[in-house]
Amino acid sequence: MKRRFISALTACLLFGGCLLPRQAYAEDEVFMLTPLYTPIKQTDSVCKVSVAAGVEFTLSVYQHSPERDALLMYTVSETPLADTIYCCVQLEPGDYTLTISMPAICGCPTQLRHELDFTVINPDYATDHMQTNVTVDLSATVDADMPLGFTGDAEESYIENGTEYRNATLVCNQAEGLRGDVHPDGVIDSADAIVTLRAYNAALMQLPAPITEIQAVCADIDGDGSIQPADAIAILRYYNALLMHETPDWNNYIH
Repeated sequence: MKRRFISALTACLLFGGCLLPRQAYAEDEVFMLTPLYTPIKQTDSVCKVSVAAGVEFTLSVYQHSPERDALLMYTVSETPLADTIYCCVQLEPGDYTLTISMPAICGCPTQLRHELDFTVINPDYATDHMQTNVTVDLSATVDADMPLGFTGDAEESYIENGTEYRNATLVCNQAEGLRGDVHPDGVIDSADAIVTLRAYNAALMQLPAPITEIQAVCADIDGDGSIQPADAIAILRYYNALLMHETPDWNNYIH
């Protein structure tokens, strides 16, 4: 069976921007993610996330303990070409948070997030179970009648033959749109900046938002979760580049 090795550097802002190595290998359509830090004690527990083909996502697993509070242990950010299972192995005893992030609109920085907490028991002190098996099925859809965010079946949890099973099926409802196209007409121009400033002013005056949730995502150019004059300025700079027949890049207009 052919094995393909992948290596990457992961930036961890939680630790002052230090670069941490990530290694993973693919065997068919299963990726085995190794921890960023060497586990003190390995167990047979595993966390698996099954991702549908073409779904853009980021998976992060944080460990919580007196020594390692919110320590990033596993991470991957990809758009698989085929249905793929991502497995976190070598889990040591402790409390964990699995975080899945997906863009609200493809091409926009605003992220939709879902968290799932789980515990890996120390097998030396096990009672009714000795290992944990977390399985998440992840897919995406676009439904204009549904709010943006994650929906899906209720989480299932049970113990069987010494293993605690935690299963969840998640569907992320995304939207169609264009970054900067706040006045949704398919083009980016000064009208989009005007609508963005109106939304900012309404927020300052504590008035009802004059734009929809999807428009707000398109207006939040830097993805900081709020609409500011800086977003309108970025839109105008992008529009100016188009007028000058240049190839605009949003990254050049974000400060």
